[in-house]
Amino acid sequence: TIVKGTRLHAGFVLAVLVAIGIWILLYKTPLGYRIRAVGSNDSAARMSGINSKRVFVTAFFISGALAGRLDLQKNSGVGSAGLGIAILANANPIGIIFASILFGALGVMGNLMGRMPGVNVPSSIVDLMQGFVMLFVIVSYFF
Repeated sequence: TIVKGTRLHAGFVLAVLVAIGIWILLYKTPLGYRIRAVGSNDSAARMSGINSKRVFVTAFFISGALAGRLDLQKNSGVGSAGLGIAILANANPIGIIFASILFGALGVMGNLMGRMPGVNVPSSIVDLMQGFVMLFVIVSYFF
């Protein structure tokens, strides 16, 4: 535990370091350039000489290695939350740090409001708020 009385632990620091490492990988290395090129336009990347199948396998290997320690029994909603966080952060690893803090704070505040006596706020309001955030971000891409 980093801060006494909270659930903030060394995993947070590790997650921030991994996000910074992935940002360095994606934006400062030739492999990252190839991953971004294939992700943007597979056909154009192939025509420029990038082996897209190899890049796909490498990207899947990296993402699988990062998600390998995740226990889905304890974290059943992590997939939808992760998708919303990635949309909000525009798939930027540094933005993901801040978007995940926002979604985490929304979750904690929703639980606290649900436990307050006299406040009849259902915990599902947090899911609704996160959905609206994702919806507004997606609509902003359209405009």
